[in-house]
Amino acid sequence: MVKRGGLKVFIRLAWHVIEPGTKYEPNWHIDVLCDELDAVSRGENTRLLIGLPPRHMKSTIVSVMWPAFDWIEHPSRRFLYASYNQGLATRDNMRTRRIVESEWYRERWGDIFYIAKDQNTKTKFENSRTGSREITSVGGQTTGLGADFCLLDDPNNVLQAESVAVRESTLTWWNEAMPSRLNDQQTGAFVVVQQRVHENDVTGDILRRTPALYRYVCLPAEYDPEHPYRFEGDMRTQPGELLWPAKFSREAIERLKKALGSYAASSQLQQLPSPRSGGLFKAEWLIPLPTHEMPADIRWVRAWDIAASEKTIVKADPDYTATAKVGRSESTRKFYIGHVQRWRVEMHMVKQLMLQIAVGDGPDVTISVPQDPGAAGKGLAQEFLSLLSAFPTFADRPTGDKVTRATAFAGQLGGGMMRMVQGDWNEEFVAELVGFPTGAHDDMIDAVSSAYNRLVQGETGLLDYYASMLAGQTTEKPQTDYGYTTGQTTNMGVLTR
Repeated sequence: MVKRGGLKVFIRLAWHVIEPGTKYEPNWHIDVLCDELDAVSRGENTRLLIGLPPRHMKSTIVSVMWPAFDWIEHPSRRFLYASYNQGLATRDNMRTRRIVESEWYRERWGDIFYIAKDQNTKTKFENSRTGSREITSVGGQTTGLGADFCLLDDPNNVLQAESVAVRESTLTWWNEAMPSRLNDQQTGAFVVVQQRVHENDVTGDILRRTPALYRYVCLPAEYDPEHPYRFEGDMRTQPGELLWPAKFSREAIERLKKALGSYAASSQLQQLPSPRSGGLFKAEWLIPLPTHEMPADIRWVRAWDIAASEKTIVKADPDYTATAKVGRSESTRKFYIGHVQRWRVEMHMVKQLMLQIAVGDGPDVTISVPQDPGAAGKGLAQEFLSLLSAFPTFADRPTGDKVTRATAFAGQLGGGMMRMVQGDWNEEFVAELVGFPTGAHDDMIDAVSSAYNRLVQGETGLLDYYASMLAGQTTEKPQTDYGYTTGQTTNMGVLTR
């Protein structure tokens, strides 16, 4: 009966072994996770990512019950578990061992295998069929370790979530040490389960770098039909519907939200590290505008935010090069975000993209390229100006911090005077906006800030100069330095100083 019923039946029957004083509370989300793990056991999926609120049995299901059940059919399977805290990993290792050594388990499956006496410790134990369950800690030793299934259970410590150094170290370990730990790269499996703690935690890294490889089972504490990672197997239908009301009532969830605060509650309970309504930008400001509703008289500016060359990048999650096209309509007096995109490419590819997109935009779109301080920044800006010599191009030097620069267009969005045009880039852009300024990235926001500021500044400067010259009001050109206009520079050709 247990084998036919799968892991969910096994958990119900084995519960008393590890929780003799606690009543088992079944729920549909437990069944969903069990079905997904059963599929991994059968070899139907080799990459599983699980997002679940704290205290919703994720470790008990994945780290304790599953290996004990899997050994009934696959006693030679080897498991390697890791967590941010080796003490927690050791605890779950011992709980699995407690199950397979229990009288209840031995009576049913004791003829299949027994625990090897010569390898039976708190951190590693083997069975007589060469199956094993071993643990390590995130960032710990992996050389010499191998497994059929590698499992990561809460790899990020919530108390260290804001430490860039710790996050980077965790991602480096995950991306460089763990991929080679599978005994068989074709049939081996990775299972990652965690509550979200930061936009740049391990789950966030997987969703950015390798989303197509993983099946993501994301089950927030409160149902959100607009959740960007809504799981198709979520049985709830009403917004705000609780995940496990028998254990976490509405009152309990509200207490948790109050205790955690908006950011932590959004991360840990909703699996959204960036609050949907918080920070400088609010998601409700960003309802996409269908392209057919755009006015025809928009004057556009495209700006670029340039990341470091790939050869100089040492971070696990480096910055992007981003571009944004922002315009203003004379008829509606509103601003429009028409296009945003980002890449991780080397400088020669950046230049190719710049020229390609400029040609696509046409000569009526003004271009703003960055000019960083110093001779090197001025030299690179000159390269951009030369490249885009057929287009009206400005080299602009950002002033003030990122938040100050973004505040200007945030006010336009919040006041209903700026709209985001509908496009396949919307979701990624909105995610970055609502996470600002604490999110992992702000490259697209910087590009929009630059485009908006150039658009506003462009209403004075050279355009006004040429208009006044045609009107016969001036014959004096803007002051130049080293052959480039100081302040309002263009191609037409201009560097700021």
